[in-house]
Amino acid sequence: MKLKKLLLILSIISLLWCSSLLIEKARITEDAQLLEAGKSLYREGVLTNGQPLNGISMGEIVLTGAQAACVNCHRRSGMGASEAGQRVLPITGAALYQPGPPSLWYQHNTSQPNENPLRPAYTDSTLAKAIHEGITPTGRTLQPVMPRFNLNAADRKALLAYLKSLSNPSLAVDADTIHWATVITPDANPAERSATLDLMAAFFKDKNAQISNYLHSGHIPPNRGYAPLRKWVLHVWELQGEPETWGNQLTAHFNKRPVLAVLAGVGGDHCLPVHTFCENQEVACLFPNTNVPPIQDNDFYSRYFSKGLTLEAEVLAEFLRTNQTQQPTHILQVYRQGLQGEVPATIFRQVIQPNGNIKLGNRQIAPKEKLDTLFWHRLIETERPDALVLWLREQDLASLDLTAQLPHTVYLSGHLLKGRASTFVKPPLNKVYLISPWEPQQANVERFIRMREWMEDKNLQVTDELLQGNILWFLWLLDDAVEQITHHFSSDYLIERIEDITGDYSSASPYPRISLGLGQRFAAKGCYILALGTNGQWQPIGNLIVPP
Repeated sequence: MKLKKLLLILSIISLLWCSSLLIEKARITEDAQLLEAGKSLYREGVLTNGQPLNGISMGEIVLTGAQAACVNCHRRSGMGASEAGQRVLPITGAALYQPGPPSLWYQHNTSQPNENPLRPAYTDSTLAKAIHEGITPTGRTLQPVMPRFNLNAADRKALLAYLKSLSNPSLAVDADTIHWATVITPDANPAERSATLDLMAAFFKDKNAQISNYLHSGHIPPNRGYAPLRKWVLHVWELQGEPETWGNQLTAHFNKRPVLAVLAGVGGDHCLPVHTFCENQEVACLFPNTNVPPIQDNDFYSRYFSKGLTLEAEVLAEFLRTNQTQQPTHILQVYRQGLQGEVPATIFRQVIQPNGNIKLGNRQIAPKEKLDTLFWHRLIETERPDALVLWLREQDLASLDLTAQLPHTVYLSGHLLKGRASTFVKPPLNKVYLISPWEPQQANVERFIRMREWMEDKNLQVTDELLQGNILWFLWLLDDAVEQITHHFSSDYLIERIEDITGDYSSASPYPRISLGLGQRFAAKGCYILALGTNGQWQPIGNLIVPP
């Protein structure tokens, strides 16, 4: 009898435990669905029923769908922005659900002057009134530019839940540490891998030494206020195997140690798995060194130096379209199999073919196919082009005799030659041109002075000026962006800070013009067409070309 009672009690306990697990699982699922609905409303202007969000701005302007989305003014982080003299304040849970500084609030967000010592903390009820009627907890009226939204209970609940979630602390940042990662793919060039990791290790060591000095001296930089100084930790994620497996490897690394952003990094042809991972995890992927970044307009979390070889192809097509003295009738593209040959060849073909006056030929080189003098002779004799476009590296061009009877013009890739074109292209060659996002080397000396001084101070050799210059420029930019973040650490806000200040660092970049606007993913947006002068130096034959 006692055993039966004991079994009955255990059965009841088991049922209650299972029920509680099911209830908790249902609650977690419901919360996740609520946040997802709130995210769609905030970012895309889509209501919980799938219909477009409607709002009224300036008393009469109707905004619908994506036009009405909160992200347009308050940005993805919820931290707001400043533009055209208008300050848009943060609307994260931490900013709204505690008392705020009234001078800032009334000065920028209301039409009446401040009278109260503090803006009271919002509640769900008072925030709903501000969203619907534009009335703050103190009874003041928000500026008319702030849209008014008539949300039902389900939409309001979803939006408020999402606003509160914007204040969730980052798992990559604790009281004294910020965790970062850099990714090295198996197809990375070994020399580039070493140059990248050595430079980043030296920068992190120097950064942490500065922080240690500040902490020990008690002297805190004036721009930090009461924000804690945190040491930087770099995690190197070295991938193995085929690209199809990289996503799972990256996820495993991230689950083991979340990071605030994936920094720089080195790879070969395949950077799409890293890009996709960052978009799916909503973690910033900042300025990896790649010639073939994914060109996907709706993505947000990745920022690149430029479109790489895609940009070169677009610039060359634009140059040939607009330059009356460079109008070939028969162009032959030569490129190796693989993304770094196929991507620019495909883009150039797509852009140039609508021009019916140009015949375009294509010769793809197999991975193990060797190019010798006989290859070039037969190719040119058979095709008889008046322009060659060569998406090839230095080793493939070694057998091409540029002083022989070649077509009228030959175009070479700056990204694939990386500043080494002068080693095998010798003057006088008025038929050879280089498509380059960088200025000629002699014009770039000033840009690299600071980098060389820093490298020398850290006992590092300059082995790849462009690669090391790009990485160091980015790390300086990142350091400044992080110093401007005092409490709200998120990938979204980090990206926004970088967007806002990139243009200020243009003079220190290897690129002649570099900037990021709202939502822009590529910092350098143009290339030069360079010609080799009789003095052996490359010279631009026109202005920087920015394709449409």
